[in-house]
Amino acid sequence: MENETKQATRLLQAQRALDRDGQVLSWFRHRFSSQAGTEFTYREVNRVLAEVIESDGSAGVVRALLALGADVNFVRRRNSNTWNKFTQRNHPGERSNVLLRATLRCRPETVEIIAAYADQENLDSVLHHAIVRGNLAVLRALLNHGASPVQLHDDFQNAVFHDKVELISALLSGHHLPCLACRSTSLRLAVENRSLRVLRLLLDHWADVNYGDAIALVKAVEISRPDIVATLLSGPVRPSPRSLDAAVGTLRNFIGEKGSAVNCTLLELCLAAGASGPETTRLMTDGLVQVVRRGQIHLLGTMLRHKRPPSQYEAAALIEAIRSEQLDVVAKLLEFKPSPASLTIAVAQTLNITPKLRYEVVRLLIDAGAQGPCVAEALVKIVHCLVANLKRGDKRSIERDKNLFHLVLHDGKADVDFGNGEALQIAVRSSCVEVAEKIVAKEPSPDSLGAALSWAMDTPDPQKRQMLVAMLLRREINADAAGKALVSVLKEDPGNTGLIELLLTRASVNYNNGEVFAYAVRNFRLESFHLLLSQGMGYKALFTALLEALKAPRPDRAILCGELLSRLQLDHLNTALKHVVLEEKVDLPLAKMLLDSGAESTHEDGVCIKHAAANLDRNLLSLLSEYSGRSESIYTQAFAAIINRSKQWIAFEHVDVVDIMLRSGASNQIASRAMVEIVDHLVCRKSQQDLAKTLLGKLFAVNVDVNSGNGKVISIAASRGDPRLLSYLLANGATSSSATLALTAAIMAHHGEALLLEMIEIFATQRCAIPDFNRSLPGMPPPVLLCLKSYGESVAILDSLVKAGCHLGATVPMQVCSEKIEDEGVEAFGSGPESVPVLMWALLQEGELISSAVVGALLRHGADVSFTTSQSRTTPLLLAVKSGRRELVQLLIEAGAKVSAKDAFGHSALFYASRAGDADIISLLLKSRPIVNDGSLHEASRGFHVEAMKLLLEAGHDPNYRSSKHGGRTALGEVAFKATVPHDIATAEEALDLLSSVDASPLLKVHGKTVIFLALDNQNNEAITRILLDRMLYKTLNSHENTYQQGIYHYSPTMYIIKSILLGPASQALLHLLKDHGGEDRFYATMEEAQPPDAVGLPEEIREYERHRRARERQNRLLEEEHATALRLEREKAHAALQLRDDEHTLGLRHSDELSQQKRRHRGLDHQQSIQMRAEAHHTAAEIRTSEANVTSGIRWQRHNDDMAMLTQRRDADSSHRHRAHLQGLDERRDRARLAGEQRALRHAQSLAQLRDVQRQGQQLEFEKVKMAQEYEHRWRKEQLQRGRREEAEKMAAEREGRRRVGAREKHEMKMTELRTQRGNIIGQVNLEELRRWQASQRGVMAGPERKLLA
Repeated sequence: MENETKQATRLLQAQRALDRDGQVLSWFRHRFSSQAGTEFTYREVNRVLAEVIESDGSAGVVRALLALGADVNFVRRRNSNTWNKFTQRNHPGERSNVLLRATLRCRPETVEIIAAYADQENLDSVLHHAIVRGNLAVLRALLNHGASPVQLHDDFQNAVFHDKVELISALLSGHHLPCLACRSTSLRLAVENRSLRVLRLLLDHWADVNYGDAIALVKAVEISRPDIVATLLSGPVRPSPRSLDAAVGTLRNFIGEKGSAVNCTLLELCLAAGASGPETTRLMTDGLVQVVRRGQIHLLGTMLRHKRPPSQYEAAALIEAIRSEQLDVVAKLLEFKPSPASLTIAVAQTLNITPKLRYEVVRLLIDAGAQGPCVAEALVKIVHCLVANLKRGDKRSIERDKNLFHLVLHDGKADVDFGNGEALQIAVRSSCVEVAEKIVAKEPSPDSLGAALSWAMDTPDPQKRQMLVAMLLRREINADAAGKALVSVLKEDPGNTGLIELLLTRASVNYNNGEVFAYAVRNFRLESFHLLLSQGMGYKALFTALLEALKAPRPDRAILCGELLSRLQLDHLNTALKHVVLEEKVDLPLAKMLLDSGAESTHEDGVCIKHAAANLDRNLLSLLSEYSGRSESIYTQAFAAIINRSKQWIAFEHVDVVDIMLRSGASNQIASRAMVEIVDHLVCRKSQQDLAKTLLGKLFAVNVDVNSGNGKVISIAASRGDPRLLSYLLANGATSSSATLALTAAIMAHHGEALLLEMIEIFATQRCAIPDFNRSLPGMPPPVLLCLKSYGESVAILDSLVKAGCHLGATVPMQVCSEKIEDEGVEAFGSGPESVPVLMWALLQEGELISSAVVGALLRHGADVSFTTSQSRTTPLLLAVKSGRRELVQLLIEAGAKVSAKDAFGHSALFYASRAGDADIISLLLKSRPIVNDGSLHEASRGFHVEAMKLLLEAGHDPNYRSSKHGGRTALGEVAFKATVPHDIATAEEALDLLSSVDASPLLKVHGKTVIFLALDNQNNEAITRILLDRMLYKTLNSHENTYQQGIYHYSPTMYIIKSILLGPASQALLHLLKDHGGEDRFYATMEEAQPPDAVGLPEEIREYERHRRARERQNRLLEEEHATALRLEREKAHAALQLRDDEHTLGLRHSDELSQQKRRHRGLDHQQSIQMRAEAHHTAAEIRTSEANVTSGIRWQRHNDDMAMLTQRRDADSSHRHRAHLQGLDERRDRARLAGEQRALRHAQSLAQLRDVQRQGQQLEFEKVKMAQEYEHRWRKEQLQRGRREEAEKMAAEREGRRRVGAREKHEMKMTELRTQRGNIIGQVNLEELRRWQASQRGVMAGPERKLLA
């Protein structure tokens, strides 16, 4: 090492001397550089190292140069001084190509030395060139020092493609493995090359056999290489069920071709490994049927050993094997224990094959477990065929069918209850006693025996029918079936007592609620009827017998009822009674007999009594009432039914029925209702007066109260206008309350005046039942008000009421006033109902409902003219003025009414008359000299009532009076703010001229607004403003007093509109109206406030004040600008001083960085020496590991070759043996098929001859056989069609899913490649670590024997 170091030093010195002679400036710069204190710079050493590498120099010199500081990674290192950091400059170092040159030119030892100092990027970049060079020692040197082949996708796959085993082994032996995608993809290439060594290498290094939809496994299946498939399945990464399913799908296409033994081996490998998916499902479904059809027994066994097919395909396979008459295939299928459902279908199919083989196949199926329910359907078909052959007389067929029948029934233990004993039914229906006895011996269920009994009853031969029935009845049979048979006998052959006695041993007469008695009564035979009666009859059976007896003709009904009467219970008796009573013509003797036997006439809540009452049957009702006694609820309901039905009962011939009802307990409530019906029906009928008194007398005799229902009957008589009946009812205990109600009803009936006066006289002359003439019913006014409302012009009726005791002071609640105070907009006093006397009630009626004569009569009888309501303070005079009836006002004033009285609003009669503009009433009121200035002038002015205004002005009303009732406005202001211009403009102009003539001022302000502003606030402002301007406001429109102030702003009428602050609707027409009258724009603020930008029409003093204010603002703005300039200059000075301090600080940092850089260079030299020492140690250890790995891999490879050779020999021997066996089986099947074909042809010829002889006798059998064959063929074709449709749908779905998954898989693989690569590298590293530990342990184990050998 010392000689190489000296040699390297001489090379460096020579290079420096050359540099000094050739480039003086460069030597001078190096002299004064930061590395001038060291012996040689890394750049000098790098140049010498490059020359040594270029000439393939000594490895020792290379090692010495590296020790002196050569850098194999960078020619120029990255400069990261302080200035570059400050200026954010990042100059990457210039990479060195020393390792690349060594890889291309030098010996492996030199590459080994340089690689120890190379970084990962350098190692990775030269690995491709090492592969291209083809020197495995150089390649291993790079890989041993950490070179990664992850990115060498093409190189690795090219090596696999050309089957370079050594190169592949080297690439897989490094610290880093090729990416997982490359290793997995290379599996397909290895399979195509038939290279088991490469395949094993890839699998040992965790290549994924599932990659790319298991293309490698599929390819191995395609080339029919079981050894390769076994190798793929034995790798550390196991194939998924989906991958195995893809292989099965590929293999499924080859089944049936030559070399089936190989395919069978491949299929067994895939199925044993766990194949699962759609292709495997297709193999075990449709593929299974195809295998059976081809008779591939060995393949069939392989499939069934590892997978169990679905039950429907298992059955289809059995059917196919049976149909093709392949007994060996059937036996093979039965070895794997088919399901009971499959066995059932197979047994049914067996009956369609050749009769000669039918017995053997059935025997096989029974031995395989087809027993009980599985062979039940076959038993039915066998019995059917046996019966047909018995009819035809074919002894040979009969013997064969009997043997098969015995086999299925005894050995197969067939379920004789299948189909509700269908086999027994067929035997009984065909009258085959022998077959039926054998089936009955197997103890069928009672239901099955019952089903067969119905067929036995239909047997035409009486002797056979007796035998079959006796045979079936010997065992326990369904009771319903026996009962039905008994009914059938009595219905069709009631005289067959022997059969009836036989059936009665098992049948019950209570079947279907005693249905047998219905036919026993209809087809009456005394002996048969007595046989039935001797049995135990149930409750419902007695009902059936009784009802049928009641339907019999009346001469026979008594006899039948006499036979049954001793057995009947209370319910039966009651039902019979109800039936008799409800008949159209009642059988009274039978009804009396039933009642004497204990039947209850009140059962079912007296339905019989109600029926008799509803039909008004006096005789039946009398009979039933004798046995019922007194029953209030029943007779009350019966009487109610009579009343509800019609008015027919109100007649002389039905008085006895009413009397029975009342005497038997009908309640007073229903009796009162009957009284109402009687009065309502007979009132005002003079010809029916006697009937009414008779019926009412019956009712009064049982204490019926005439006052029930608040005296409703009295009210009916009064309202209908029958004075005689009214007097009769009042005389039979009427009370004062009932009479009062009747009086009200009479008044509300609107009778004629004379009739009402007569009835009032009747009420008034009563001694005990005098009505209260002052009592008002709930929700109704007193009688006097009712009379006034109905007879508003009749003074006589009013006088008669007052004479009878009616008081006029009675009050009723009424809505007197609902007026609102307009200025405040709230409800005033008296807005709800108030109590008013009769006089005010009459004045409140609309129109002239109450005549003036009647009002005068009220005043004559003492009505109070001064009455004032409690809330609204309304008087009769105010109501009369509001009604506008001058004659009533005159009467009230003459009666002493006070003219000056005011209501709760403060309004007088004159106020309301002025509002209405009624000059006549105003003139009448002014004669009483009421007070002035009460707002009356405002009301008249607002309505433009000129005549009323003149009268009021003449009476002294002030036109400029501010009325509190009108928001403080004058009469002219009220007109401007509230009035609506009438259609007659002349009337309005006359009214305004009148106000102008009495000096009404338009400039008086109300809430800051003159008349013109009030007019603009009117909701009809355009019309009222126009007429006001035309008549009087044009004079004062531009007056300075004619402005409105809101806050700090002043508005003229035109600006009041432009600024949209008016309360009325704004319009351009209104503005043009003011402009047309010369209106000026004035809008400004008060003097102390800032004027708005659009101020106009300012007064002179405000204009002068505004000029001085703007001058002051201009001066203040100049002062602010000078201050801002001074602040800006100060900020600039401070910024310059700060920049100077930053520059000084930057210089200090740069100096500190240079010192730190020098210190780091010294530390770097020390670190480089330590790295060199560690690299030499690492190189030595790597050489040792490489040699150990070579020895171990050789041992493992030799062992693997031996194992594969033995496996290949064993498989070849097995394949040849299976091939020979398969050829022998094919020959045997061909011979059997040929013999079977000849036999079938012979049998076919025999059957044709036989069919010609017995064609007429066998038509029914042939029809049934053809039908069964067609049904099975139809089912088979339907299954084939459905299977084809399912396959097509699954294929289309799989294609769509495949297209969708291809795109998704490509995206997913691109995203997952990096993760897989990382995982593969990690797994490779872990495996290498485990390999090293194993080698270390092996070395420890082998060290002992080696030492002994050396000794």
